[in-house]
Amino acid sequence: MLLLSGRRTAHSYLKIPIAFDCTSFCYIRKQDDLAVLIRQTKLILWDEALMTNKLAFEVVDRTLRDLTDRNEPFGGIIFIMLGDFRQVFPVIPRGSHADIVYASIQNSYLWESVEVFHLSENMRASDAVVVHPNLGNCTFADWLLCLGNNELETIDEDYIKCPYMMVLPHADTQAMVVAIYPRLHEGQATNEYLHERAILAPHNKEVLLINAIVLSYLPSAQVNFLSADSAKDMEVANTYPSEFLNTLEVSGMPSHKLLLKIGAPVILLRNLDPLAGLCNGTCLIVRRFTMRVVEVEIIIGKGASNVAFIPRIKFISGNNGLPFTFARKQFPLRLAYAMTINKSQGQTLSHVGLHLGDDVFSHGQLYVAFSRAKAPANIKVLLPDTVHGRSGLMRNVVYEEALL
Repeated sequence: MLLLSGRRTAHSYLKIPIAFDCTSFCYIRKQDDLAVLIRQTKLILWDEALMTNKLAFEVVDRTLRDLTDRNEPFGGIIFIMLGDFRQVFPVIPRGSHADIVYASIQNSYLWESVEVFHLSENMRASDAVVVHPNLGNCTFADWLLCLGNNELETIDEDYIKCPYMMVLPHADTQAMVVAIYPRLHEGQATNEYLHERAILAPHNKEVLLINAIVLSYLPSAQVNFLSADSAKDMEVANTYPSEFLNTLEVSGMPSHKLLLKIGAPVILLRNLDPLAGLCNGTCLIVRRFTMRVVEVEIIIGKGASNVAFIPRIKFISGNNGLPFTFARKQFPLRLAYAMTINKSQGQTLSHVGLHLGDDVFSHGQLYVAFSRAKAPANIKVLLPDTVHGRSGLMRNVVYEEALL
C-alpha cells in the first residue's frame, strides 16, 4: 500500500467501521459521491488481504451489494485479494489457534466464489546461498519457502535451527543495534539509511525497549512528550486515576511517554491526510517540534520529501479487554528503529535485525520476519543462549491446515 500512488487503506477509503460484526455495513450512503464512484468501479485490489478478518470482507460485500443493487459477490465488481498464506493471519486478541484460522477469509461464505492464482517467483529475495543443516546449500528464496511451509527439520516440536550465517555472534541487544545501525552516533544518517533497515521483534515490549536504546545513540537532545489520559466515566475515573491510565499500553494507541529527537524516524499511527501521503504506517523523519506540533518529512511514497505538521489527537480505547473506556491525547507517532513483526509485513528492507529474545507466537511471523530482507547476509538474528538445552534454535509457528 505504501508503494502505490494514490494509496489508501481499505478502512479509510471504504469507510469500514472499526468495530464490526456479521450484520455491519460500511458508512456509505447511496447518494454519496463515493457510492456513485463505486457503482462505476470495475476492479478493486486489496493488498495484504490475509491479515484482515473475514468479517471486514463480508461488511464490504454487504455494502457493495446494497449500493449496486446486485445480489452478487461484492456487487459484481471484480475483487482481487493479494496475499501469502504463509504470512500472518488476522490478529485475534487472546485468540486460540482455531480462532485465528476461523477469522481467515478461507472460512468466509465468500471463499466459494474465489479463484486462486499462484505466483511462483520471489521478486524480493536474491539467489544468495543459505547453508542449512538438512537442506545443504539452497537459495534464500527456496529456504524461505521451506520455512513458510514448515518443511525444515523440527526439534522439540516447533523449533528449528537458524542458519549459522544469520546468527548474531553476541546475543546482546546493544550488539544488534550496532550491527543494524552502524555509525548512527555520528549523526550522518540519511533518509535512505533509516528507511532501509529495522529491528523486528514479536512483542511491543521489546520494540519499546529497542527503540529507546537506539534513540540514545542519536547525538541530538531528547524530549519527552507525555499524553493526557482520562477515563470516559466519572465513576471509573475515581477508581482508575490518570497515573494508572498512563501505564497502559493499548494496541493501536501511542504510549503515554513519547521520546523524540531531531532526525529520528517515526511511524504514523493514524490516517491523517491520505491524499498527501499521511497514512497509517507512513514513515517520517522528525525535523522540528514544539509541545503542540511535530514537524516531519515524509521519506517514502508519493509525498516523499514533503513536510507535514502532526498535531496531538485524541485516541479512544476500543475492544481491548479493559473493563472501561479511556481517552489518550498524544501525537499519533511511534519510533521506527524497531517495530513488531506484524507491523513490518509488506515492507522491503536491506538490513534486518530479528530480536528473538521471546519466541514468535502466531502463524507466519518467522516467515514474515525473514522475508523482509533481500539477502541472508543482511539478516542478524538474536537468539537466547539455549532453548531446551540447545543453542541456535528458534520457534516457527505454522498452521498447516491454512496453507494453500
